[in-house]
Amino acid sequence: MRRLYQWAWGNRVGVERAEVLIVAVVAAVGLAVVLLSGGGSSSQPAAPAPTRQAARAPDVRSCAGVTEGRLTERVTCRTSSATLTLVAGDKPVLLPGIQARIMRAAIADGRLSLRVRVRNATANHETFNAAGRQIYVKDGRRLYASAKLPVAAHTGETGTLEFALDDAKLHAPTVDVAIVPWSELGRDKPRRLGVIRLETRGL
Repeated sequence: MRRLYQWAWGNRVGVERAEVLIVAVVAAVGLAVVLLSGGGSSSQPAAPAPTRQAARAPDVRSCAGVTEGRLTERVTCRTSSATLTLVAGDKPVLLPGIQARIMRAAIADGRLSLRVRVRNATANHETFNAAGRQIYVKDGRRLYASAKLPVAAHTGETGTLEFALDDAKLHAPTVDVAIVPWSELGRDKPRRLGVIRLETRGL
């Protein structure tokens, strides 16, 4: 009888020890899960990282949607190779480092004469159209003027430039005059351009 009691008591102690061991293991596993998940259930989930699409600035509209003819507002758009800012003929075009405005325009003897006001917004002395490639009329091909206009830093100057027009442009309702900012000079295809659209009626 005594031996039976000792055997029963020993089994009971073993069971209790096993139960304690199991509880300890379960608690340890639970703690590990909490630590790996970054905290208890009250923690807020981490905010998702911003996607590449959300980080980009809104895209500029395509120039394919800019119709020919009279402009009623300033338009910035993109071609396959450049960003353009288009304005009506009586408005200034604002570009990095330079502003330009056509003060007067006339067509006579097959030539377009433009009185242009140029402001140099940089800290350096510049010469507008120094290499004869900073202003041109867009006509499938580029029609350039040869006149140059020195402009001191942070000042404006006015000068006259002339372009020889072909018959098609002489009778077109509008003429686009392109301005290249200082930073894009020397590039065969400037990445940034200003375009002043002139209405030829009455010139």
